[in-house]
Amino acid sequence: MIVLIAAIAALLYFTRDDSIEKYCRDVIKNPSKYPALYLKNYVFDKNASIADRIKVAPDFVLENLKKNKVFGNYSVYVPSNDEKKLVEEYFDLLPKLNRDVLTAKLIGIYFINDYDGGGSTGWVMDKNNDMYVYMVINSVLLKENISHWLTYRENNCFYPADKIVVNCGKKYKGLLYGLLHESNHVVDLELGVTPYLSEEVRYLKKLKNKKTKFTKDIWLKYRNPCEEYDFMGRSNLTYYTKLRVPFNKTYYVNLSKSPFVSLYGSQNWAEDFADMATFYYLTQILKQPYEIKILEGDNATTVFPMLSDKVKDRFKTFESLYK
Repeated sequence: MIVLIAAIAALLYFTRDDSIEKYCRDVIKNPSKYPALYLKNYVFDKNASIADRIKVAPDFVLENLKKNKVFGNYSVYVPSNDEKKLVEEYFDLLPKLNRDVLTAKLIGIYFINDYDGGGSTGWVMDKNNDMYVYMVINSVLLKENISHWLTYRENNCFYPADKIVVNCGKKYKGLLYGLLHESNHVVDLELGVTPYLSEEVRYLKKLKNKKTKFTKDIWLKYRNPCEEYDFMGRSNLTYYTKLRVPFNKTYYVNLSKSPFVSLYGSQNWAEDFADMATFYYLTQILKQPYEIKILEGDNATTVFPMLSDKVKDRFKTFESLYK
């Protein structure tokens, strides 16, 4: 604890006193207020199988999640034996890099009923300021196919919420998308594919806003892409909240001209990497489709994000990661 406090204190002394800094100060000064952020409060075995890491969320994790909920009445979900086998099967489908990182850093997978989103990855610190993670997955991803889930997500930020249909095939459940996307956040946290995973991680790990190969010429700041890739209304899009915007086809016209693989990924560089890596793996490795159909009365327009030249220009990042 002393090592952690000393490292963070030196950082925070020289940073401006904003809400993130205040939060980080409080995390360090009052660890008992934030049990979900400290590894000592979990049972962690790096040699455990993925099946043994499917656990019931600790009460302090569930309470932490409930603080940020919008709609859902969160409760723990215990997967059946068949569902646990599905998790194992899909874990084996993940890139080797993702599997290796999860084996080293994943505390547990917690399935939650009525979760607002598809999933989330929570970071946890040990006494040396090294970070570990737990993964939260919406239990519905065990049941819905991947196309149904992504259609729901894509419509979630708009009203009316029935103008878009996403096709990623019917072979896999939404669980595969959830595991890919969330494990890509863990890869990012470990390898620094983006400058930092979140503002909190930036402060706690003393990371700088240095461009990486992935973000260079695409992103200026965490939530701000380069001017040529920003577009009207992008920053107003929110998912799994009550703040919906009127649907407009222009969002997808602009998406097709951008280096982003999804509107969800255009929110910030962390989601950009997680979604880009996910759809790269789904389409290029697992050979699944990815198309977005926009419904306009009796007509429809289909967008193929992975065929964009600007998206293809970024494939080299994943060819390197998955070689």
